[in-house]
Amino acid sequence: MSFTIKNGTIVHYEESGTLEKLKLKKTAEAVATPAKATRIGDEAFLSAGLVRINVSSGVTDIGDKAFSLCKHLQTVSLPNTVQHIGKSAFDGCTELQTLTIPDSVTSVNAWAFHGCTGLTELTLPTNLTRIERGICSGCKSLTELVIPPGVTSIGMRAFEGCSSLKHITLPATVRSIEPEAFADCTELVHIYMQNGVQEIGEDAFRGCMHLREIFVPPSVTALHPYAFGDHPERLHLIAAQSNSVAFQFAQMHRIVTYTERETAQLRTVQDPAFEIEYGIVRRYIPQPGIRNVIVPPGVIAIGDRAFEKCRDIDTVLLPEGVQVIGSFAFSGCKSLKLITMPQSLNRIRNHAFRECTALQTIQIPPLVEKISKNTFHSCTSLRSVQIPPTVRIIEESAFQYCMSLLQAVLSPALKTISKSAFESCSSLQSVIIPEGVEQIDTHAFYCCSCLRQITIPTTMRTIDPNAFAETPFADRGTGHYKIGGFLIRGDVSQPIPPDTYRIGPKAFAHSNLQCAMLPQGLHSIGESAFAHCTYLTQVSIPDSVEDIEDNAFSYTPWLSAQTEPFTIVGKGLLLRCNFQEENLTIPEHVRKICAYACEQLPIRTLMLPASMEVIGSGAFQSCPKLKTITLPASIRHMGGYIFHDCRTLFRVNLCEGVPYIAQSMFSQCYALEQLALPISIQEIRQDAFFASGIRKLVLPYGVQRIESGAFLRCKQLESLEIPFSVREIAENAFEEANKFHLHAPIGSYAQRFSKKNAANFQFVPLDETQS
Repeated sequence: MSFTIKNGTIVHYEESGTLEKLKLKKTAEAVATPAKATRIGDEAFLSAGLVRINVSSGVTDIGDKAFSLCKHLQTVSLPNTVQHIGKSAFDGCTELQTLTIPDSVTSVNAWAFHGCTGLTELTLPTNLTRIERGICSGCKSLTELVIPPGVTSIGMRAFEGCSSLKHITLPATVRSIEPEAFADCTELVHIYMQNGVQEIGEDAFRGCMHLREIFVPPSVTALHPYAFGDHPERLHLIAAQSNSVAFQFAQMHRIVTYTERETAQLRTVQDPAFEIEYGIVRRYIPQPGIRNVIVPPGVIAIGDRAFEKCRDIDTVLLPEGVQVIGSFAFSGCKSLKLITMPQSLNRIRNHAFRECTALQTIQIPPLVEKISKNTFHSCTSLRSVQIPPTVRIIEESAFQYCMSLLQAVLSPALKTISKSAFESCSSLQSVIIPEGVEQIDTHAFYCCSCLRQITIPTTMRTIDPNAFAETPFADRGTGHYKIGGFLIRGDVSQPIPPDTYRIGPKAFAHSNLQCAMLPQGLHSIGESAFAHCTYLTQVSIPDSVEDIEDNAFSYTPWLSAQTEPFTIVGKGLLLRCNFQEENLTIPEHVRKICAYACEQLPIRTLMLPASMEVIGSGAFQSCPKLKTITLPASIRHMGGYIFHDCRTLFRVNLCEGVPYIAQSMFSQCYALEQLALPISIQEIRQDAFFASGIRKLVLPYGVQRIESGAFLRCKQLESLEIPFSVREIAENAFEEANKFHLHAPIGSYAQRFSKKNAANFQFVPLDETQS
């Protein structure tokens, strides 16, 4: 081996031996730098095969990339004469395991140890005042780290991807935590910030999946809206001073919030049978002979897997104040027969009681709003469950394989019963589904072999054909497949029963039905209910029908035969329009324009009545001469493609009350250059302005989401203003659009989006544009 030294600086290190020079063999013996060296120059040891390096006393400076990509380097000895470590000095030294930097060092530059994936311990010098950008980024094995007193800022991406770090304590001198400083520290469970921190940057703790609680001191005056990434709600607890920036942040994201005083009280909650942090039970420690567990007062949450597979406990009493039961919290507690839940409980997470095979009854408190996925899966002894009136959704497999369940009292607020929610509840005999429920998904009651009585509400919109498969309701051979007044699948050989109030989606689709005499009292006809009935020539629709969904009679000779200017049926439903004049005014009593009712008409202007509530999919699509429209405030629902391919449409008046811009609503409207949106608009849906001529658009405050392809291929787009209220923008929302100016407030989600997806637009701070 040899060194090239110029003016005391090692500028190059030469390997000894041919294999070493070709990087095919590592240098096993320790390498010591010459005593006369005072500096190690930039890239001096770049990609060298050395394993150990002893830097001689007298060296004061280690240059940029000095040891970069020394992939076999395991040990480094630095003398106390070193004062400066350069940028990327040890970048990519993947086998370096421990390093102590002497206190003589006053500066360690950016990316100094980036990608040192084997580094487990790093001792930083006490004279550092700043942790530079990316200094330990990607050090995924780093388990321990002490930030020296005197450090005032943690640089951008300083510890990004340090996925083995679990605990961090910041000294009182730290004033700022810069963007992405601890991003993707996936095992980080605790970070202690002292009063003095003033700023926490964007994505500072993004991807810290195990960081469930954090104390934000009152000194923090700048907490970025996305300091915890896109999903701050993953935090269980933010401890902060009342009315502080952090307190307001927590309130906005519905995160449990405690003041510093309350948090101090939480720290005092201890019990030898539990591992408790900040009032959260992390783990129950089984006690010999103890089968009845009382969780101590002061606990606010049961953490993920806290009691998992504790198979010797019979009962659990949770104290008032507990708000959350974590995922898998009691999963596999096979002897658990009874758990008493407090009224304060508002969240039960996925799999919380899975395979609690001895649990017999459960009463869910009134603040809980959903039964999460697999919550009671395989609770084979569960006989009854009382669901509170606040629950709006029962998620997938929530009660699957609860084979002893006899009855379930469902919530009046319930909207959806999800896939396999009660699958294989083989003892379930009767279910009363309350008014308000709109959807029952596939296999929801699959294999409920004893289910013989069920009440279906008039609000039901969709029952999947397999929702009741392998139950007595589905196993009836020929005839109509009907539950209550809901006709799921029709039999063309029999008349429709007089007590039918809804004909479900595709009930008669593709059948050889010739005549449909619909009974008086029928409320609604589902999507594609009679679609592709190519022999259907006679239909009688009673006045009681309030809704006909998309494509209900598509591709039937009966619909094609309707030639009058307006075919209006039921309670104000415009099913088909053959109006051939230029100025179309929809009759006053029409409540809904059904799907494709007015497509391809030669109209130029359109006036809708104040009675209008619903416009179905494609209602006016491909009207080649349509130029102006006015949508009244009475509209509460719009289908997709309403004005799709109306190529001459240039003026649209949207009244206050219109809730969203529907899917492909103005797609391929090439003449539409400007549009004033009312403040009632909350969403810009998929492909809303696809390939349109829109040039300038201001989204009102209140818009929350911009969906996929919303402005895809908008080649004329020049300016788009996005308010702070927008919390979600699809990645391809502006794909193939013109290079336009995106105006948005500093700190908004739109600004955040612009940093990652600025290929075809230029971000302009909204306050600058206003000034």
